[in-house]
Amino acid sequence: MSADSQPNMISVFESGRTARLFQHYKSLCGSRDMPSRAELDPADFKHHLPYVYIAKIVDRGAGDIGFQITLMGTELVYVFKQDFTGKLVRDIDLGGLEGVWRTSLLHAFEHRTPMVALDRVRLSNGTELDLEHLALPLADDHRTIDRMFGCFDFPRLNDDWLKQNAAQIDWSKKARVRVPKRLLISRLDVAPL
Repeated sequence: MSADSQPNMISVFESGRTARLFQHYKSLCGSRDMPSRAELDPADFKHHLPYVYIAKIVDRGAGDIGFQITLMGTELVYVFKQDFTGKLVRDIDLGGLEGVWRTSLLHAFEHRTPMVALDRVRLSNGTELDLEHLALPLADDHRTIDRMFGCFDFPRLNDDWLKQNAAQIDWSKKARVRVPKRLLISRLDVAPL
């Protein structure tokens, strides 16, 4: 049965990779709000590991929440040309994309729910990329969010294009970033692709 024929199910994803990770996350939640980091078994999503990251929540006081990258997939390191492990998202330089990344993480954190965003990035060389970002809260006690599990994917590009063209992308130059879609998705029944 298609998503169109089921009124309670909608597809919010552009990327099959982010849709499958979200479905896996939902299966780990069961009746709880969110799973713990310990429940994430990399063997369950090994084909997606190069595109995922984990960020630890850093409370800097006075409501200043930071997100420190503790794990970053190899494909993300390759595409972004640096490993952000150990860095706060706010301190990363991606030509403006880091601010959009942090805003998406804050939305998921503050609303205590998964979030998906489609970011349209126009790079300084004129290249335009669609980047889908999935942010999923994790809580060791299943209540207090202590990490975010996330995935970036380029839904309109194939992996070969990224491998051939990543070297030409200069993330340090100011990029124009639009966010045509940012959705909190916990209350939606999401149709698999």
